[in-house]
Amino acid sequence: MAKPRTFYAEDDAKEALKNFEESGLSRRRYAKLTGIPESTIRHWREKLPGKRGRKKSQQMLDMEAESKRITRDSDIKKAADQVSKELNLKRNVSRTWVWKWKKADGITYRIPTKVGRKTKDTEEVIKAMEKYEAQLEEMHNQLIDPSTIWNMDKTSVKLQNPYRNTLALKGANEVPTVQPPGGKENMTVLLMVAADGTKYPAVIVFKGAKKTGKLKIPENVIVKSNQKGWWTNDFDLVYLKEAFPANDTQVTQILRCDHCKAHLSQNSVDLLQERGVQQLLIPKGKTGDKKPLNVRVNGPLKAIMRRIYREWMDNRTALTKSGYLKEPSRQDFVNFVSQAWEEVSPLTIESSLVKAGVLPEPTYMLADYVPVGDDPFEFDFEE
Repeated sequence: MAKPRTFYAEDDAKEALKNFEESGLSRRRYAKLTGIPESTIRHWREKLPGKRGRKKSQQMLDMEAESKRITRDSDIKKAADQVSKELNLKRNVSRTWVWKWKKADGITYRIPTKVGRKTKDTEEVIKAMEKYEAQLEEMHNQLIDPSTIWNMDKTSVKLQNPYRNTLALKGANEVPTVQPPGGKENMTVLLMVAADGTKYPAVIVFKGAKKTGKLKIPENVIVKSNQKGWWTNDFDLVYLKEAFPANDTQVTQILRCDHCKAHLSQNSVDLLQERGVQQLLIPKGKTGDKKPLNVRVNGPLKAIMRRIYREWMDNRTALTKSGYLKEPSRQDFVNFVSQAWEEVSPLTIESSLVKAGVLPEPTYMLADYVPVGDDPFEFDFEE
């Protein structure tokens, strides 16, 4: 009598399932030969993770998928037809087969979240990644204090930040919504965090030469503006001077950032070397996986800002002379960023560094955004 599936250890179940898939037999025939119930085999196929033993045709299909851009069901069918022809299987690939293949591998249609420009990494990128991984391993081996590991990044945030979806009746031809007029203006926001959860004030760079002296600026936000709304070399230099003041201690700080031109300017590089800060550049094209702020901080920050914008819209009654809703002012945007940055927890920051491979495990150290002492963090951008 066959054992119930609860009596099988996971390793035994995986081995039995691998033998079944390599045998090429039907589920019913394999069940009769081995005495394992069909329901047990079906349960294993649905629940056990990972790709088990694959048939030769399936392995070739996987190779085709890696070498080509398979984005539609028709691409899967074309690759499977080619493999079937090469192996002289004399069978057509049906829609049902494609559906079963997708189900077995957990594949479905999804909205793209990242658009790549290359089909594979160049030799230069591979070498840069090897060097970067070696630097991370050295950091882990030396047990560097998380409070000395910093990550800096810029992100673009919309002044009007509504949700992409809204509730509406099924089958409706139109889905109306109410928003203030005007284009979606983008602002540059620079963030800098430490591996222990410390947050430096967010820097907002407004586009245009309008003066910002009349704005009420919270302690956890810095506001600047220039003609293009970009993070410039001058901003970067002054920011680094205040973030890493000259001191007599021999503690080495590590600053991880991307290949932005402002970060690579000679003045910024010389200043970091003078102040004992090691600049660690994330390889090009890998910031989505290796930059902590991209991995798990920018997303939650923007989600919080969308929620704050919706709450602002719910209480919005001010209208223009033409009866339109008034768009949020720069003061409103400053308040949005301040509240959202305040709500981003140190635990979120630490988990982002673990996900990006900077920390081997979270430290769960709570930290304020003020780096040293009780004085507020300020920058003098007029230097």
